[in-house]
Amino acid sequence: MFVNPMEQKRDPIEYLKDFGFAKGLLNKTSSDPDSGIIGDDRDLLRRRRHFGPNTKPLAPLPKLFDSVKQTIMEPLWLILLVSAVIASGASMFTNGPLEAIGEAVTIILATFALIAITSLADWAKDRKFV
Repeated sequence: MFVNPMEQKRDPIEYLKDFGFAKGLLNKTSSDPDSGIIGDDRDLLRRRRHFGPNTKPLAPLPKLFDSVKQTIMEPLWLILLVSAVIASGASMFTNGPLEAIGEAVTIILATFALIAITSLADWAKDRKFV
């Protein structure tokens, strides 16, 4: 079992003592004190069986919802949505409530369409580079 020395702030000598100093470390790593790790095919196969494959686990794939949420929280989109509400309020006094609602809905739908396109592009890029 490996314990990160930085987490518990123990003296490295204490860790060596826990493992049994040099003999314990050699035993844990299945190494020979004179030749070290041999590295031939037979030794590598034995090590693979004993320690398991040396592979890095895959990162989890990003979710589309997270990409949409991240895009909506960008200041540009928030400003655009707030300005749509303000524009519809101002238009209500000059053009009447029906036109104001139509303008606001049009601006909000256009904004959500752009958010969807941006989110899909970001999500596709994130999936590609994970």
